[in-house]
Amino acid sequence: MKKETVVRQNRCDQEMNFLLFACFFFFVATQLLIGKTGQEQLVNKVNMLLYAVFVPGFIFRIGYQYGRMRRQNSAQHRRRWLLRTAGRYLFYFFLLTFALEIKRQIIGAAVAQKKYAVIQVLADVISLLRIPAVSAVFFAMALTLLAVWFADDKLTELVKHKKKMAVLGGVLLLCAAFRVETDAYVVVASLIGSAVQTGVPAVPYFVFFLFGIWIEEKKPAFDWHLALVCAGFTAVSLLLYGTFARDVCRVAMSFLPVYLVYVFAEGLAELTLRFKGIRFACEKIEAVFGIYFILMFVISAAGLFAGADIWKVLLVAALVMGLIAAGFAGFWLLTWCCKAVSVYVEQKVRHKTAAYFVLFTAGFAFVLFLAFFDFVLRGKTLIYTGDGISQYFPKVVYFSQYMRDLVAGVFSGHFELPMYDFASGLGGEITYSLEPLYFLYALFGEEHLEFAYSLVTLLRFYLSGVTFSILCLYFKKNYFATFLGSVVYVVCGFALNGGAMHPMFMVPMIMLPLLILSIEEILRHKRWYLCTVFVAVSLFSNYYYLYMNTIAMGVYFLVRFFCQKDRTKKTFQNFMGRGLVISGSYLLGVAMSCIVLATTFGRYLGSGRGDAAYIKTASLIFYRAEWLVSCFLTFLTTANSPGEWMRLGHLPIAMLAIAFLFFRKGRKELKAFSVIALVFAAFPVFGFIFSGFSAVINRWSYMITLVAAFTVTECYPDMLELKKSEKRVLAGLMAVYGFLAFFGKYKSTLYVQAAFVLLVVTFLVLLFNQEENRRVSKAAKQCLMLCLTAGIVLYQGFSLYEMDGVIHDFTAPGEAVMEEMNTPLRAVSEVGDESFYRSAMPKLAYYTSNMPSVLGYNSNTTVSSTYNGRIKDYLRQMGCTSYSMTQLKGMNNRTFLDALAAVKYYAYFDEPGLPLPYGYKDVLSTKIDGKQTTVCENQYALPIGYTYDMAITEEELEAYPVLERQEVMLQQAVLSEELALAKADSGYGQTPVITGRTVEILDITEEGAVLEEHALVAGTGEPLEKEINGTEKNTYKITLEFQSLPDAETYLVLHDARLKGDQSETPIRLTFRAAGSRFSYTFEAEDYRYGTGQEDYVFNLGYHEEPVTSCEITMDRSGKIDFEDLTVYSQPMENMGLYTEKLTEHVLEDVTIGTNEVSGEISLDREKLLVLSIPYQKGWKAYVDGEEVEIHCANYTYMALRLAPGKHSVKLTFEIPAVKYALVIMPGAVVLFIILLAAGWLIKRRKISRSCG
Repeated sequence: MKKETVVRQNRCDQEMNFLLFACFFFFVATQLLIGKTGQEQLVNKVNMLLYAVFVPGFIFRIGYQYGRMRRQNSAQHRRRWLLRTAGRYLFYFFLLTFALEIKRQIIGAAVAQKKYAVIQVLADVISLLRIPAVSAVFFAMALTLLAVWFADDKLTELVKHKKKMAVLGGVLLLCAAFRVETDAYVVVASLIGSAVQTGVPAVPYFVFFLFGIWIEEKKPAFDWHLALVCAGFTAVSLLLYGTFARDVCRVAMSFLPVYLVYVFAEGLAELTLRFKGIRFACEKIEAVFGIYFILMFVISAAGLFAGADIWKVLLVAALVMGLIAAGFAGFWLLTWCCKAVSVYVEQKVRHKTAAYFVLFTAGFAFVLFLAFFDFVLRGKTLIYTGDGISQYFPKVVYFSQYMRDLVAGVFSGHFELPMYDFASGLGGEITYSLEPLYFLYALFGEEHLEFAYSLVTLLRFYLSGVTFSILCLYFKKNYFATFLGSVVYVVCGFALNGGAMHPMFMVPMIMLPLLILSIEEILRHKRWYLCTVFVAVSLFSNYYYLYMNTIAMGVYFLVRFFCQKDRTKKTFQNFMGRGLVISGSYLLGVAMSCIVLATTFGRYLGSGRGDAAYIKTASLIFYRAEWLVSCFLTFLTTANSPGEWMRLGHLPIAMLAIAFLFFRKGRKELKAFSVIALVFAAFPVFGFIFSGFSAVINRWSYMITLVAAFTVTECYPDMLELKKSEKRVLAGLMAVYGFLAFFGKYKSTLYVQAAFVLLVVTFLVLLFNQEENRRVSKAAKQCLMLCLTAGIVLYQGFSLYEMDGVIHDFTAPGEAVMEEMNTPLRAVSEVGDESFYRSAMPKLAYYTSNMPSVLGYNSNTTVSSTYNGRIKDYLRQMGCTSYSMTQLKGMNNRTFLDALAAVKYYAYFDEPGLPLPYGYKDVLSTKIDGKQTTVCENQYALPIGYTYDMAITEEELEAYPVLERQEVMLQQAVLSEELALAKADSGYGQTPVITGRTVEILDITEEGAVLEEHALVAGTGEPLEKEINGTEKNTYKITLEFQSLPDAETYLVLHDARLKGDQSETPIRLTFRAAGSRFSYTFEAEDYRYGTGQEDYVFNLGYHEEPVTSCEITMDRSGKIDFEDLTVYSQPMENMGLYTEKLTEHVLEDVTIGTNEVSGEISLDREKLLVLSIPYQKGWKAYVDGEEVEIHCANYTYMALRLAPGKHSVKLTFEIPAVKYALVIMPGAVVLFIILLAAGWLIKRRKISRSCG
């Protein structure tokens, strides 16, 4: 190593700057952090001491610098230096003043006032209405330098005459006596001082400027005589401080402190010659002050040390300075390590790509630690409290159990592949996730699955970065730029929002780079089989995201083909040839994984979700006026989104790279991709297409991230050589963003404004890292960019999770298991009933909806986006309010519907919360996890198989009012087609008996809500104030009075009801109170994407022996629910025993539930219809006495068999439709794939042999 030689030419201005700023740091801390502490006198003394050092010291230093410039440089160069330095101090002044005024006027103000307060603060700062104490010294220095620039020639002459200079100094010092005792203009206060304004009086302090010139010329270092003179000035000033000369003494007493600063600076200068670290600290002290002020400003704004005493504040200041010093030391160490590793890899390592991924793994682990730092801080897991607890984590537990059982079955010789789960809702086929990462869960025990869930989620993030790096390195991009692009790709709004909450959302981010790479390989006439393999893995993982990625693959192929530079390749023949290769390899990959189409995709088709499209935008070609502006502003923030699942939130370097891309020639293809991404984002029709024509959802927005990240990787090396025009363009872009962020009409949030600050900082770092800056090593520049990126990653995660409160939507360790096990239905098994039955709870716990499959009991709940569509049709016809397109929440505790579903037991903790259905009696009292648990048995329960004498068609049933239908179904089966049954004496005739009655509404009390003839309107009067979670919220109430029938279930019915959509998907939460019970229902708007599409809404007020006399309806917001009619209906239970007795006259007996099958025996004395409370679904086959028979759909959702008189053996088996074909196609496709690979290898070997021969 070559030793660096430093020549100092007897100057110590940088060392003085270091010492003065160190003193200034403490002054800033006292000004920002100390409030009213009762130590005002002590605080004033400390501030006065600090003030007496740094204020005259700073002015002394610029005089010292001016003296050197006067001797060594020309007048022109000196004058330029004066203007440049004055401008720098004015910039410091305005920046500090603006920040301090923002803190004083805006932080803590009402949100509605903040946008306009920023404009007012800016106007106040520019007009110099107030000078804060912290920034006053910079304004005084700027005024001093401007005055010197104006009188430079005369001052040059003056300093030649030391006596005249001394006289002038004395006169200026005496000017302090003219300090204004009242309020004054800021400029006046900054010249001679004011008792009201906090400005530094530049005129009297100019004496120290002259003192600095004299010291620079004499360079006395430490001189006893000069020290005694200065001490004399200070001593006399202190003695006379209490006299009429107080203002003069305040200035004069600083001579000794200033001289001592100079003396210490001379000594420090000797150390800077020997120690590079000290020299670096002295040279960069103003940059350090910027960091220090930002940290102290944040501490102050957050109120972390509000009310702290003076000593604690000074300690905090010292600690912050120590932290900054440690940061710089760490940065130096990081730079040294990076340089050493770079040299080692360059000189010693042969496989540089492998070395990259080793370093990438270490670096990315730290990036993910920063992004999810709030989870570490708060001790949270990555299990989302919504879908995470209710869907994803139970699926993990179920899969883990299943894999262990499967392996055990294989080794024991009893291998069976379960295809149907009776515990999933009312029953449904099992969908197997074949995503490769899922198999990792089988390696963990049940007690460690929460940890495994978080670990695998983070692994998805890591693999996304890996595949992106593979794509970039395939195109031979710079290693550093590739890593930077990988961070941009993974730490984005889509990943931090969607990927953390819904881990499978990371699957397309993992696979898309690989699928793009496979298309590129085919375009280059290389490895076609990569497309086959990646498509197969993608389809195994998630068919929906493969669909979206397929569109991206098609776009990539078209752009790459038509943007080729070689025109000879852009032929129709070549287009068709490459297209056929892509299509063939793609379809082969689909064939190799087609079991997913037979299971998961088949279940989606049967769920009914694809039957209707939900479009809540104004049209398919227009979102709204502010859409593009919102996308532009939220491009840099994870905490804000323009809506419709458009999650952007990229690092600022991405926006700069995209702007740079379009102002530098070349890269036609990348520009085309960017334009296409913009077009896709601008029009709702593309969100509609990407969502499978079901709704306008932009879950494809990770593709925008891929384009942005690759742009960073591609352009970053060139961005280190910006032209002046490009710098102006990027500065203009920042100006537009800043204007919209602070003064715009849309998305002018704190997060967007913070994103603007980060954008500016990124741009400044980019300017600092330019190749033309040769004073800093390449390693240091890269480390600076890495440190900035790390800081922004930390902020992006913290702003989303902590500041926006998303962290509260994730569970603590053990919470997911505790919530899912928190079900009283675990106690039902203690009853000892070996028959088939279902159990339910009066008040459903959402998180336990999917636990029946895990805990092994049958229920009527599930959370799944693809549960049986016939169940939804059934509940829609019954007017149930206990389901959505993604969740089944039971049967609303309706006695008749529960009976038809074979619900035999109810269980609850402590109290039921809602009235139990009719006919339930307590059979067990026990404790579960220390909670008193009661199990009740239905005295009128129906078994899994019961029989009807008569049937009607669905069309005939739908002629009945909605609440009469359930009573009809207890008497006659409802079939989708005509099915004549033998006439029989049913006991109650051919026509169904209807015992339910509509109850007259006697009176209506309106409190903020109005019941109109065809609408329920909230917001017409003064709202009630209700405390919710400690905050008051407006509510609107209406009370209906009526007299229901005794011994009956009472319902409130909204016929043909709807809440008109306003593109916001904002529901109205209805709360019902009747007869001491309370429940709520979220009434969704008609454009809600997961809405049921039902017309009638039946709200069960419960079974009561005594008449119900009133119902209170509360609405949580203003709005209008339209309906055709509102009625109250009573359903007596007097015939319940008769209905169930007839249905159980002949039942399926000796029932055996096996793997994928149900069997039993039944004896009939006449032809009847056997209805099984198993949802009708393709895949079931029925055998009566060994003969296959047709399965009918009864009561909209259940299976039914027509049976002749006699004794019969009944067996039903289930096989997922098309699975047997998939199990033939998949091995065939794999064999074909191997044959094609072998053929290609043989052809290649033959060509090599021929060329060698």
